[in-house]
Amino acid sequence: MEPASLRRLASMAMLAIIAMLFMYLFATKQVTDTETPRIATFTHDVLERSLAPDSDVTLKLRARVAGGARHYELRLRPAQRLPAARGGVETLLARAAETVFEELSGRQGDVTLTCVAVLPDGERRVTYDRRMQKIPEPVVPSADDAE
Repeated sequence: MEPASLRRLASMAMLAIIAMLFMYLFATKQVTDTETPRIATFTHDVLERSLAPDSDVTLKLRARVAGGARHYELRLRPAQRLPAARGGVETLLARAAETVFEELSGRQGDVTLTCVAVLPDGERRVTYDRRMQKIPEPVVPSADDAE
């Protein structure tokens, strides 16, 4: 091969590598979910007065569905005075969902959120869509089903 042909081939290979790197970085940004710890901390700070002392708020991505849809789960432990109050837990879960949806507003695709209140007598679960409408909780396949 002539040196000019080798240089041209090397240039095209280098451009292809750079293009693949940009595609990889874009795909990684779309697939990874690095904002959930920040959103969980923000939600905890917003709702701190209604939460049990020393309780954590955890937010995790439970499933990705075709078309970019995401389903999150938010777990929190309300203060003991809230379960006794009429509708207190439901109001807290709705406020938590609004806060999370506000923080996720820049995401593309459908987003649903299951809010879980950990109470002394069990859990209370409510699932919302982005319009804050209550919906049935989606069935998330287990890790065994994915294989």
